[in-house]
Amino acid sequence: MRRTWVWLAAALMAASPLACDQRGKAAPVELAPYMSRLQRYKQRLGFAIEAKNQKLAAYYLKEIDETSETISLKVPVLDGQPIAENMKSFLEPAISPLERSLKAGDWAATAGAYQTLVERCNACHVQTRHEFIVVLPASGEPPRGQRFSP
Repeated sequence: MRRTWVWLAAALMAASPLACDQRGKAAPVELAPYMSRLQRYKQRLGFAIEAKNQKLAAYYLKEIDETSETISLKVPVLDGQPIAENMKSFLEPAISPLERSLKAGDWAATAGAYQTLVERCNACHVQTRHEFIVVLPASGEPPRGQRFSP
């Protein structure tokens, strides 16, 4: 039993954002996993919008907003780039129009606001000298294992 607790404690410490490197210093938090999560949610948001699934689209939009907040808290600056400020200036302004159009059930406006979200993501990548990362709107077949229609 004691061995299980030691293993569990070690696993939790390693997974913690406050994990330490070999010198005992707090290890920097990686931005890439959070950005991958944002991209996954953005894609699924697009498929939910395409399927006109209001509840699912609202869910993924909420996940995007929450992930943005997490990024701002955990990785406020990276390589001299003001990540938290960029989230606030590039991503946050794209969320409110999406929320409003979704709530109103205005699918044409929602599709336009979704496209704006994608464009703002790419504009942020340019601003942070990551212009080689270009995200695209959802297209093709939705991911397997999830129904997007309401």
